[in-house]
Amino acid sequence: MINRFTIKEKSEQLNIPFKNLLSASVAEIIIGIIADGKYCNELYLCNIGDFNQAVYKDICISNIYFEYIKEIDEKMAVLYMRDILKDIMAKGSSEAFIVNGTVEEGAIHLKIIVDEMYIPLKIYFDKHRASHEPEKMELKLTAYENRSVVVFTNPKEEELSKHLIEIIEKLELINDMDHYYLAYKILTECPVNGRKVKERLAELLAERSIEINDERINMLEGYRSYTYMKKKWKVELRQVKKSEPAWEDVNICLINFLKPIWKAIEDNVVFLGDWMPQLKRFLD
Repeated sequence: MINRFTIKEKSEQLNIPFKNLLSASVAEIIIGIIADGKYCNELYLCNIGDFNQAVYKDICISNIYFEYIKEIDEKMAVLYMRDILKDIMAKGSSEAFIVNGTVEEGAIHLKIIVDEMYIPLKIYFDKHRASHEPEKMELKLTAYENRSVVVFTNPKEEELSKHLIEIIEKLELINDMDHYYLAYKILTECPVNGRKVKERLAELLAERSIEINDERINMLEGYRSYTYMKKKWKVELRQVKKSEPAWEDVNICLINFLKPIWKAIEDNVVFLGDWMPQLKRFLD
C-alpha cells in the first residue's frame, strides 16, 4: 500500500520530489483500475509518455487523458464516465484510497486521500478519431517493485503529422481549421516523440513536393498577428463550441514544436526531442 513512509523512501532513492512521486504513483494506480475494468478494451491512454521517472523529476502529474472508441453522444458520455468513477471509488478502497469525485465537462475530477495526503487528479475523456490501431503497452507501477498494468495506448505521432502537413501545405488557404484545433489539442495533452514526427513529416513533404525552406515556416509564424487567420480561428471555436484557446497561443505552441523539427528536416539530421505537453516545449 502507498503511504507517506514508502513514498518518502522511494523519492529519496529515485531523486524525485516527494509531491511529484506521490501524485504519479496514485495516477498510475488509477490507470491500473481503469485498465482492469469493464471498459478496458475501448479506452486508449493518450499520455502514457508522461508516466516515466524522467518526467516525474520535473513535473507533478495531475491529468490523465483517455480516448474512447464507443459510439456515444454527449449525454451517454457523462453516464459512461460516471460508471468509470463508480468503479474507481469501489476499487480504490483496496489500495487504501479514500476517493471522491464528480463528472464535469468531459472529465472525472478526483479528490483522493492516501495516508492523510490529498491528491487531486483529472481524467479527461475524448472521442477517438484516428483510424490507426492502438498499441498494447506495459506500465510498471513506480510505488511497487513487481507490479505492472497493461494498457491500450494511442500514439499521436501519425495523427499529428497528418494535421501538420495540411497546415504547412495549405498555409492561409486552409479551409478546415480543425487541423489547427486538433494539432494544438495533441500538443497540449499528449507527449510526442519528435523523431517519429520528423521522419513522418519528411516523408509527407516529399510526397507533396513541398520545398523545405525558412520562408514557409516564417509565413506560418507570421500568421500569429494576421487578422484573417484570427477570424478563421474564431469561426472554428464557435463550431467546436469553445471560447479558447486564443489564436496567438495556438500559433506559438505549433511554431515551438515545428521550428526545431523543420530545421532537422532541412539539415537532414536525426531529431531526438521529446515533446512535453505541460511545458509546451521539447524536453532538454
